[in-house]
Amino acid sequence: MEGAIYRGLFGLDSPVLFKCSSTCSWNETYVSLGFMSTCSDVTNATLRTVNASLFDRGPGAYVLTPGGVNLSAVYSVTAYMTVMSVGARTLMKGEEHWYSWADQDAPSRKPVPERPYIARLAVLRTASRPGSVSLNLDTIEIVECDISLSASRLSDVRVSANALSIGKAENVPLLPGNPTSEGITVMLNQTGTPVLRISINDIFAISDFFESPRFKGNMYGGESPPSAPQGVGYAFRRGNMSEVVHNMTRSMTDQLRSTFNVTATGMTISPVVFVQARWEWLVAPIAVQLAGAVFLGLVLLRAARNNDLQPWKSSSVALLQHQVVGETGIDVVTLHSKVGSISELKEMAKSTKARLA
Repeated sequence: MEGAIYRGLFGLDSPVLFKCSSTCSWNETYVSLGFMSTCSDVTNATLRTVNASLFDRGPGAYVLTPGGVNLSAVYSVTAYMTVMSVGARTLMKGEEHWYSWADQDAPSRKPVPERPYIARLAVLRTASRPGSVSLNLDTIEIVECDISLSASRLSDVRVSANALSIGKAENVPLLPGNPTSEGITVMLNQTGTPVLRISINDIFAISDFFESPRFKGNMYGGESPPSAPQGVGYAFRRGNMSEVVHNMTRSMTDQLRSTFNVTATGMTISPVVFVQARWEWLVAPIAVQLAGAVFLGLVLLRAARNNDLQPWKSSSVALLQHQVVGETGIDVVTLHSKVGSISELKEMAKSTKARLA
């Protein structure tokens, strides 16, 4: 899941995993467990709680967002200043964050489910001003985001050209159920959403990661920063900070959906080859073939009737041994040869020499 968080933050989302042999579609609506983020701009609300004189040729301050996340906005004149600060706090390590008690005096103290938040993130960004003697409050942006579990509802899902496309995707907030003895939390929601389960240990692992130096930390600009950059501040240097967090939770949802063994039944389209014979277009070539066969048969029959007819056609010498013979008073002439057989013709060809005059 840490890899999915980094991919979403830095825009390195990998393709969504799916299994489809050709062209597939899922016409129904499918619901799976996912993550969602709810962000708001808390710049003014945060700076109102800070003494403005600290930013007028002063050292700046560590600020606290309305949601209780600590951020750095400190600087040293001409030496360094905070340009990015990423903070986080867990919403998991206290029962009050997941459950409220319906009756404080009841012996059983049954919990009433509340929204399943995991962590609260905050990001402070300010423009770098090398050599400045003050930190301009007008350049500070502060965004606060809550990360929680959700039901990811997908519709009009299709696979074409080996690429998955989702027509509509929406996040439905969930209400947590009571954890069982196996460490499984049953997530409940309004009618129409199936029961979704996730390990409590996995949720705590995600929450701990947000609180670790691998995620939160500060970046300073200037000649002598007090410490090396920590956390994921580079991901928020450009663009809309809320959108960066949304991309992160979307990548987390894709990772959860790709690694969990869930099958969504759909339809697949496979090509099938059909051959249709248009017999009316075959009448002419068949008739030509039949006519040729009949003509060949007649030729063979005619040749068989003339037993004394010898096929001299294969030799051009036969033409040289024929002469034109005409009869008196008759306009018809005939070709005549004194050669009587093919063997005689071959012997004559061996001893005959001819030249063109």
